[in-house]
Amino acid sequence: QAMQRELAAAPAGSAGGFDLSLLGWYDLRDSLLAAEAVTLAAQNRTESRGAHVREDFAAVDPAFEQNQAIGLGSAGLAAAWEPVTRQ
Repeated sequence: QAMQRELAAAPAGSAGGFDLSLLGWYDLRDSLLAAEAVTLAAQNRTESRGAHVREDFAAVDPAFEQNQAIGLGSAGLAAAWEPVTRQ
């Protein structure tokens, strides 16, 4: 969260054309958000499945046969569980 506070406001861009400093800021902010979303999803799934392996939850849990959706709202990242639809 400290990094989020540091990146809360966009830096002043240069007047003119292409601004590499501003582009780097957006890239860093978006990468941090993606890393936080992946971490939140991993913390919420208390089982091992596929490439996601947890030593504290080594088995597959049938209760987790659902999709986890991570969204960004005004309060930050939030997770929700959605049923798997089979065709």
